[in-house]
Amino acid sequence: MEPHAAAELMRLGGDPDGFVARRVDAQIAGDADLILAMTREVRADVLKEQPRAMKRAFTLLEFAYLCRYAVEQDAPIYTVEDLLAYAARHRSQAAGIEQDVPDPIGRSPEVHREVADLIAVNVNVVSALLVPLLRD
Repeated sequence: MEPHAAAELMRLGGDPDGFVARRVDAQIAGDADLILAMTREVRADVLKEQPRAMKRAFTLLEFAYLCRYAVEQDAPIYTVEDLLAYAARHRSQAAGIEQDVPDPIGRSPEVHREVADLIAVNVNVVSALLVPLLRD
């Protein structure tokens, strides 16, 4: 893991030990219940590998927006499947937002911090809705 990224992960309470990057292939995408990419380009690459994943593949910022939207609309979401179906049906609601997380690689520690905070805020939105569904 890139050192600035590892430092930000630790700052946010994570542990970079044992981290291994791997390329998403058709099997990984096919087996995943939810795919959250950092950019639309990466999401498109995943969908080239596994076109059937369209209803499960979002950018992080897109999916977090749709989670907020679901809460605002008081959507009837009781399962992970409900959440994914709702997000897929309402994807157009996120069309006007910035969907790409900036790539901080090769940039300053300050940029890494900004990107890490952006990711953390949006992961927290997603997990606030998703985690209770996984417990049921």
